Formats: sequence, structure tokens, C-alpha cells
Amino acid sequence: MKIGEVELQNGLLFPKVSFDIVGSNGRVESIYGTLDTGFTGWVALPESEIDHLGLRFSHDDVLTLADNETVQAPLYVAEVFLADRWHRVFVVQIGSIPLIGTGIVGNARITLDMIPDGEIDYLPLNT
Repeated sequence: MKIGEVELQNGLLFPKVSFDIVGSNGRVESIYGTLDTGFTGWVALPESEIDHLGLRFSHDDVLTLADNETVQAPLYVAEVFLADRWHRVFVVQIGSIPLIGTGIVGNARITLDMIPDGEIDYLPLNT
């Protein structure tokens, strides 16, 4: 199933995925984020988006970034709809753009056509 497409921005290619997330008021919001295969968590959102959604704080955690720097960041709990199913996930408050990590797309084959307007396909695998 198609879950997104690759966008060309400023000469660079970004795999973009749309997902739904439930805010504290029960309203479902759609978010468009970058699929980050180097991010092993579930979802990362900027502080402004977490505040807007009113997500429930869970705890602080220490994260290791791609440059091997460690940072402490707050984690929140949310329900996210991606690839035809709901996931209960931790949302890390970090960065300035929404990211989808590999934690939410486990047990699946993800294929990316890394060309402008290329498709991102998701296929669940039986384990």
C-alpha cells in the first residue's frame, strides 16, 4: 500500500508520509512528516505541534542523535494511524519538523522510489 511519496525540496529528496494523530481533546489531526530511516523511535514532533495537540507527557529520555551526540528530550504518549492501523507510540519532542521513525513501521517492507514524486510503499511481513 502507498503511504507517501518522495518530494524534491531545494534540490534534495525527502520521503514524506502522511499520518493521523489523536490530540488530547480526541480530535484527529493529519500530519505530514519525513520518513527517517536513521531514527529508530516512533514519531518526533516539534514542541509547537505537541502543544497544539495537548499530548500527555510520559517521561524524559536520553537519545543518541545521528552525530552521536546525546540529548535529553521529553516523551509523550499518542495514538497514531499509519499504514491502515492504529499504533500507541511515544512521541519525542525534538527538532523543527515531524519525523516518522522505523519503530512505527517494523515488521514490514518499505520501498522508496527515490526520485521526485516517487512512491513510498508499505507491505506488512508475517513474523
